[in-house]
Amino acid sequence: MREGKDTPFECVDPQVGDQIHLLDDPSLASPLRSELEAHLDVCHACSLLVRVDAKASQLLRAGHALPLAGAAPGPVTPSKTAARYTPAFRMRVIAGVAFAACLFLTLTTPPRSISPNAVSRGSESVHFVRPVEGEVLAAREPILEWTSIEGASRYLVEVRNDEGVAVWNGESTETELRVPSSVGLERGRAYRAILSVQPMDLVPPGSVSVLFRADSIWKQLLHRVRWADPLLQIVTLLALIAFIASTLPVRRFAQKHS
Repeated sequence: MREGKDTPFECVDPQVGDQIHLLDDPSLASPLRSELEAHLDVCHACSLLVRVDAKASQLLRAGHALPLAGAAPGPVTPSKTAARYTPAFRMRVIAGVAFAACLFLTLTTPPRSISPNAVSRGSESVHFVRPVEGEVLAAREPILEWTSIEGASRYLVEVRNDEGVAVWNGESTETELRVPSSVGLERGRAYRAILSVQPMDLVPPGSVSVLFRADSIWKQLLHRVRWADPLLQIVTLLALIAFIASTLPVRRFAQKHS
């Protein structure tokens, strides 16, 4: 074995240094073990790699760290825990985060109108913003929102059931109203909200309205998934497929090493 060099970044004897990982093998023959241990005493590079690998394995077992991307490969064999952080595992994390983000947007973004030609009954400048035509809302205290109308001093909203019977009237100086729970909107039933304003000549009576259905929160979320923006639906589906595909090699590895 050659004498140690001044630089700590170069192995003093690469032929021996390439075998340093064998020290992890408890069945290693004594002569070779003694030679490798003697090599560590004089080789700063291999000694540093062994200490770094031992510390990384300790942190990985404790769940405090992930392996650094682009780290220089060394002669030390990664631990079984470190082997789990493979490119497939990283892809699984990325795909999982992408799917969760897309699903969050799907459930929080207003859905498309079920009517292909209009958001609601009314002009483009004056209409209901929330709900859109045919949207499913939670039956308990749904929020109604509309566009601002210049010159309006007060907004009045009437909610009628599918038989045309008025079940609630509300008024506000703002552009939204919450239907109180005391109204008791029935789940699975359709309702129409009709907007009017004061002064009355700003909007013809009955010209601005929107049809919606009251139901459970679960049905509301399902409706948003079904009527989400098509591009968002495609991206969400692709992220889900990537997540499922990335879990397959991870599961096989886990079963093989369990």
